[in-house]
Amino acid sequence: MSEDAAQQLRELRAHIDQLDDQLQQLFLERMELVHQVGALKREDCIPILHADRENEILMRLTADLPPEQEQNVTEFFQTLFAISRRQQDA
Repeated sequence: MSEDAAQQLRELRAHIDQLDDQLQQLFLERMELVHQVGALKREDCIPILHADRENEILMRLTADLPPEQEQNVTEFFQTLFAISRRQQDA
């Protein structure tokens, strides 16, 4: 690998690391809100799973994506929804 390519790789990885740090903070913030939602649902005996809402979110988030990214974003948020349901149930 050339020194130029190695430098570019380091810079790209540094940027990814910054994004990962931001994602971590956003994830933790989301989990706190999800925990609060779960408490309200338990208090009012509302089911944790709200499939229609999850589908609406997926439709909104994938509406303008190129086809090659739609599946990736869908999988990412489906995983996030599953984690969120577990957090609400805790």
